[in-house]
Amino acid sequence: MKKFFAFLREPPVWFLLLLYPVTAGLIVATAYLSTSGWEEEFFAALIYTVTALLLSYAIYTIVKWVSKAKHAAKEKLRRNKYTKPFAESYSLRTLFFSALTALINFAYVIVNGVTAIYHSSTWYYVLMSYYFALMVIRLLVILLSGKAFKKYGKGSSGFLRARLSIYLFSGAALIVLEGTLSGIIAFMISNPQVTETGLVLAISNAAYTFYKVTLAIVNKVKSGRSHEPIAQSLRNLNLTDALVSLFSLNITLSAAAGELMPVEFNATLGFAVCAYTLFSGIYMIIDGIKRKKRLRNALRENAAEGAAERI
Repeated sequence: MKKFFAFLREPPVWFLLLLYPVTAGLIVATAYLSTSGWEEEFFAALIYTVTALLLSYAIYTIVKWVSKAKHAAKEKLRRNKYTKPFAESYSLRTLFFSALTALINFAYVIVNGVTAIYHSSTWYYVLMSYYFALMVIRLLVILLSGKAFKKYGKGSSGFLRARLSIYLFSGAALIVLEGTLSGIIAFMISNPQVTETGLVLAISNAAYTFYKVTLAIVNKVKSGRSHEPIAQSLRNLNLTDALVSLFSLNITLSAAAGELMPVEFNATLGFAVCAYTLFSGIYMIIDGIKRKKRLRNALRENAAEGAAERI
């Protein structure tokens, strides 16, 4: 049994090459069974269970593989003098990957916009607006941090103050975004049928959402340990994005399967997402003000000590 679990923890490449096509085939079979009116409930339930288990395990292997690939790439970058700063700077990597995430947000804006026009769907217009707002906030954080770095230089007192100002801006932006979220979630709850996209697409979206939520939580913990304001701002935005995707997926899956979740459950989950976004924004503002005050006091003490030494 220990060997079996060890095998599952570190599966060989040949096993993964077999796992992914089989999982994809089962997803297709699940979609077919859900729409064909299959009467063998036991067989259908078995297929659904096996599909869920294999999909969960496939996501686990992908997350594990990405972590290994990331570590290997980081070690390779460290050996090159030109890419070494990127490998060793958590903030620089955060900015780079956040820029990529902003591009993905832009893709979501386009996809939801095209879908909204094609289906004349108000829900997709609303979702498009949310992703557009999120993309703009991310880009502003990245551009403002780059401008501050260029103006003041890394490690300068001006740059330290600018980072905290960006942190405060992000907190305020999250509070504004919460207002948009409230409207989106209220619309999702009152109009769940418009989210129906088909079970295959819904399950595929489930895999991506699960990965995004896992990655967002891991990065949120890392940014909290580093106490780097810009990284914390971007990671908080990522986690809010992931939680909204999770809520949207909950309604999409239930609609695609033809069984809507109880309104109370959706309302509770939606309220939790809104509450987290609002709490994050308020916390960032309060924390940012405190950190700015500490920085101001520290700079004054350093200036006073410097003046005393010159005397």
